[in-house]
Amino acid sequence: MILGKMTFYFTYTLMYFDFRKNDVLFYLYSTYTLTLSHVVKQLLRPADLLGRYGGDEFVVLLPATNEHTAVAIANRLLEHINNIQLINGERLSVSVGITQMKQDDDFESLFKRTDKALYEAKRSGRNCIFQH
Repeated sequence: MILGKMTFYFTYTLMYFDFRKNDVLFYLYSTYTLTLSHVVKQLLRPADLLGRYGGDEFVVLLPATNEHTAVAIANRLLEHINNIQLINGERLSVSVGITQMKQDDDFESLFKRTDKALYEAKRSGRNCIFQH
């Protein structure tokens, strides 16, 4: 994105938190989603923006971040989320799609590319990171 003579680079990251929706987790689903959002927010940098996109989908905007750094951040999130143990003993997993904003991107093209990367991560067996 170019504003005046300054150039800003954004990496747009869409994260999908996998919940196994059995009877126990369905009952506690909202509580865990809110807890996860607090965990994720604590692992992000002050300038990073976190938003809930859908039921268990979160969008993270990483300003002035290249894909290499975005992957490092995503790996840190993956590691911490995998260590969360639910009351029934199960562990959480997360799939992450990452893309770098291109000069001709608008929100729709950026989001579609990130969503495609997320779909590939889920299709690859979940609990992984995929770049597009």
